[in-house]
Amino acid sequence: MAESILESLKSMNSNDFLLQKQIEIMIDGNNKKIAAEFNSMQAMIDRLSEELQDVKRKMNESRPRPEPVVMQQTEVRNVEPVPIISNSHPESPGFDIKKSRPRTGDYQPSDVAVDKFFYFGGNKR
Repeated sequence: MAESILESLKSMNSNDFLLQKQIEIMIDGNNKKIAAEFNSMQAMIDRLSEELQDVKRKMNESRPRPEPVVMQQTEVRNVEPVPIISNSHPESPGFDIKKSRPRTGDYQPSDVAVDKFFYFGGNKR
C-alpha cells in the first residue's frame, strides 16, 4: 500500500516534493511505532513466561514430600501350623477312591436318570 502511494507521489510534479517527503516520514513513523509495540509485546511475553516458570517451581517446592516410613520390629511368635484335613483330596486319610467319580468316564446307567434328558410327556399345543 505504501509503495502504491509513493509511486503515485513520484508521478506528481516537483512542487509536491514536500508532500511526498511528509508521507514518507509518516510511513516510517508508523513502521517504527509498530516495531516498538511488537518489541514491548515480546518483552511482556518473556516476562509472563518467567513468572509462569517461577509459579511452577514454587508449586513443586511446596508439595509435601512423603516421609520415609519406619517399620517397628514386633515380636514373632512361634505358631504351629494347623493341618487341614480334606475328604476330597486323594492324599488325605479320609479319601475314598470308590466314591469319587471324575467326569471323564466310567458312568453307569444308574448314575443319571434318562427322564432328565428326554421328555416323555404328550404334545401340548
